[in-house]
Order: sequence, then C-alpha cells, then structure tokens
Amino acid sequence: MTTSFLASFAQETGNQAEMERLERQASELVADGDSGGAALAIGKAAMMAGIMARQESEKSAKDVFLGIEALFRTQEHGYRAIALFEQAGGQPPAPTGACQLLSLATQHSHNAQTVFSNMPISNQSDSTHISHRYFAQAQEWTEIIRELQTDFACSALIPH
Repeated sequence: MTTSFLASFAQETGNQAEMERLERQASELVADGDSGGAALAIGKAAMMAGIMARQESEKSAKDVFLGIEALFRTQEHGYRAIALFEQAGGQPPAPTGACQLLSLATQHSHNAQTVFSNMPISNQSDSTHISHRYFAQAQEWTEIIRELQTDFACSALIPH
C-alpha cells in the first residue's frame, strides 16, 4: 500500500510540476510576443489540470484543479483572441472569431471564480493555499478579458 501511495504522490507531483512548467512557458511566450505559442502552452497546462482533477479523490483538491483548468482555458482563449486580432492587422474592430474567443474566455473565467470562491477560507490545506493563488489570477483575467473586449471593439457583438 505504501508503494502505491508513493507512486500516486510522485505522479501527482510530476503532473503538477509539468503543469506549472507549461504555465511558466506560456508567460515567457507572451512576454516574447508569441500569443499563439502561449495559447498552445497554457492549453496543455489546462489539459494537465483536467487530468489531475480526474485522478484526484479528495473533493477540495479535485475542485482546485477544475478551477485551475477553467482559469487556464480563460487564458488560452484570451491568447488565441490576441493572436487572431494581430493576424487580422491589429486594428479594431476585431474579427468576430476573436470576440467569440473572448466570450468563451469570459465563461471559463466565471467558472474558475465560482470554483475558487466556494473553497473553504478557514481550511489551511494545500488545496486552499493553491486556490487563493489562482483565485487572484482568475479575478485579474476577468478584467483583462473585459479590457480586450473594449480594445477589440467587441462590445457591439458580445455583451459584458
């Protein structure tokens, strides 16, 4: 039993480390101006979070990974929208597809915030600490998506 526990812990740690590596890679790609590459990296990180959520038996940890997956999908759609906007010339109004991606990002952002805001505050578990970190990012991304919708002139197409 100890062997399977250690194997499970090692797998979770490995998956989480890979997820965090992909998250860092996405940030670096955005900093380098590669929104398309960033979308790909954070999309893979979202996939890793989803895998970890499905493997998790503890509800609070499962919820945290589902929230992280939703946050990363928010970022993925945001980065894809930026890439599409730039490919179309970078001048508003943005292509309809970019505005639709931002609408999807808004939905995922709402899901992430819902998951993170339902985490118990008094609990001092690792899941709670992680959820607080990502909750702040989810809130930040909600504002980023709103700003992108404004900058891209999506307001006529997509309700806020």
